[in-house]
Amino acid sequence: MTRTVNHQDFMCKGVLVLVLIASFLLVWYFQIPHVTRSSFEVTDVIQNTRDGPLYEESFASKEQTGKAHAASTFARNGQLVAFWYGGSEEGADDVQIYRAIFKAGSWSNATAELSPPLVMRDLARFVRKVGNPVGFHRTDGRTWLFFVSVSVGGWAGSSINLVESDDQGQSWGKVKKLVTSPFLNLSTLVRNPPFYFHDGTIGLPVYHEFLGKFGEILRLDSDARVIDKIRLSDGAHSLQPVIVPTTDSHATGLMRYAGEPPMRLLEFETTDGGNTWSQPTRSNIANPNAAITAVHIGDNRILAVVNNSTMGRSSLELAISDTQKGWQVFHQLEFEDVSPVSHDYEYSYPTLTRDRNGIFDLLYSWNHQSIKHIRFNDAWLRGKIAAAGENR
Repeated sequence: MTRTVNHQDFMCKGVLVLVLIASFLLVWYFQIPHVTRSSFEVTDVIQNTRDGPLYEESFASKEQTGKAHAASTFARNGQLVAFWYGGSEEGADDVQIYRAIFKAGSWSNATAELSPPLVMRDLARFVRKVGNPVGFHRTDGRTWLFFVSVSVGGWAGSSINLVESDDQGQSWGKVKKLVTSPFLNLSTLVRNPPFYFHDGTIGLPVYHEFLGKFGEILRLDSDARVIDKIRLSDGAHSLQPVIVPTTDSHATGLMRYAGEPPMRLLEFETTDGGNTWSQPTRSNIANPNAAITAVHIGDNRILAVVNNSTMGRSSLELAISDTQKGWQVFHQLEFEDVSPVSHDYEYSYPTLTRDRNGIFDLLYSWNHQSIKHIRFNDAWLRGKIAAAGENR
């Protein structure tokens, strides 16, 4: 017997499904304790007072961490703490998240902090790979370590997790998963560091890669619960936002561009403490679908580390922006003249911090193998900016 489907019944069932989905979304939305956005917490910019230029190079990672990638850093008590993930290949079973400390001019040996089996034990679910660690030293002394995990598929199926330490990373609490999405809690990734709002809540820049690529900010309370979220972009071509507050009301945002040519770094801003954001627009800086990092250096200027190319990541540059002159690339840190289709040389995923003495620390993935570290001060920076101006 052939069964015919009544069109009216089909429509009724469809409407019922839509109502259930809408109800689910409303329940999830109102479970988030939305808050009134406040101003940014901005600390004073500290200039390094050394007269002469300082510039040093070293490597944070050693051979025991395998192919190292996607470092994150923060300064703490005169030390620089770095995290990255490493193993035989990106996404391989042996990939772990490592930590190393730069103290008194040298790097410690790296220690493995997190692995898929450990995360799987804490979450009581299968975990295939981990990546993108982002360390954060809270003002109350606690250390937070965000990272992504994947159970099935590629990075687009990631979820964000968090572990916390009360003893500066000597031991970690149980891994917990951030609830960022109502549907399976998938496709939310983290790459760049959090920032503080004036009321003590924390803004975490995140991005999505499933059925589109776009950026968001998650607002977290002191227990890392998501209490609000704001969309930064739409569509399928923007990811890995970095947020740089410059005053209590103003912040500049930058995003990696993954769309059609022209390949340009995306920039956007807020003037009301993060309540609303401008639409991302293409800047004059090239971006070959590559991560960026940036910090505020005072006088309405932002220092960024970029791959200023449309052909790949075989060069790495410093760029500076201010409200009067816009973006200017002024110094090349790395360069290899390679074929556009070659990936033999790659300098990518930079992370830049500034310590309480005004020293800049830059870490980045070096040729798919190591984490390179460059230290420099204001005198060196001023010299490079001046030299670039003279050569124009």
